[in-house]
Amino acid sequence: MMALTKILIVFAVYTVYPFLECSSKSENKTPMATSAFGMQRMLFYKLDGTGHPYRGTIEPTPGFSATADAERLHRAIRGAGTDENVLIQILARRTNYERQEICASYESLYRNKLVKDIRDDTSGEFKAVLRELTFDLPYLLAKSLYHAMEGVGTNERVLIEILPILWNEELRAVDKAYKRVLEKKGHKNTDRTLLTDITKETSGPFKYALQCLVQAQRDDIPYSQLKDVPTKGIDSIINRDLAERDAKELFDVGVGRPGTNEKRMTRVILGRTPFQLYAVNEAYKRMFARDLTSDIKKEASGDYRKVLLTALRYAIDRPRMIAEWFHDAMSGIGTKDYTLMRLLITRAEIDLEDVKRAYENLYGKSLVQKIRSETSGDYMKVFLTLLNAT
Repeated sequence: MMALTKILIVFAVYTVYPFLECSSKSENKTPMATSAFGMQRMLFYKLDGTGHPYRGTIEPTPGFSATADAERLHRAIRGAGTDENVLIQILARRTNYERQEICASYESLYRNKLVKDIRDDTSGEFKAVLRELTFDLPYLLAKSLYHAMEGVGTNERVLIEILPILWNEELRAVDKAYKRVLEKKGHKNTDRTLLTDITKETSGPFKYALQCLVQAQRDDIPYSQLKDVPTKGIDSIINRDLAERDAKELFDVGVGRPGTNEKRMTRVILGRTPFQLYAVNEAYKRMFARDLTSDIKKEASGDYRKVLLTALRYAIDRPRMIAEWFHDAMSGIGTKDYTLMRLLITRAEIDLEDVKRAYENLYGKSLVQKIRSETSGDYMKVFLTLLNAT
């Protein structure tokens, strides 16, 4: 209860969801740090299916001053040689909202974008991760989706790791940011959207599932209900009767009869909130003495199965699933650097502490140790700072 109350208090002060690359221009920012939008986003992600809070590695900075941080960054970049430690200690220890405020202050003070000065004064993977840190989250995710579908072949894994775990407002924000990405990449005056690209680059039930997600067809939970969870409990945002009906429908369209009705299965698994889906999973076990995850593996296949399992596991087994993503990004030949950047930046404020614990339980080695073995130099230091391991 104390932890949930802390979430309400802390993020009422600091959490927002700014838009596009950091800029002092008002049209690129979401102005209200105390808006219900920011509060709803953080509450939506900080709670598991039982109402227990997840733990991130980054929290809002006490006494935060965007102007002071901007001035320190300018001295670090424009002084005699670049002070990489200052760049790391500021950009990798601030929340996304704070970084957007720093960017805006920097441009206002020095008539130049922070991201441009970073590009000019750093290099390699260190430059890449600092640049990613200057983007707001919708733009970072939209950019990842663009690169997953642009060119020859489609990286379905990126689509699967991003789209099924977003809620409606974020899906709409990413959709808008995708248009900005297209413009920045030179695709101006085009009818292309995230939806049209997905429609072009995917097929079958997988395409249908992603189309449903991008069109923001999931259930919503009003902020007025989310904020009452600390006092009223998780049942205040869960419909147990609906969970039982959904469990029966999943059984009926899956293992309960020959053939699989993908549209009805998609409607339930990709249409419910993670909290409701957690309740559906519990009802399924209770009513049929079966494991829903195992049954989906039997009834669905390929990338369609993966997208369903991502949504379900995000509801019932989130830290373990994301720990597996980290492991996969560092397995095989070469490290998937941009996957690591995306995972660390997007999870740091939400559940990265829990992911770290899940990783060690799964692989017998800490995530910090693995990162140390796969990266080096200032690039590694950014990751370790995001992990709160320095």
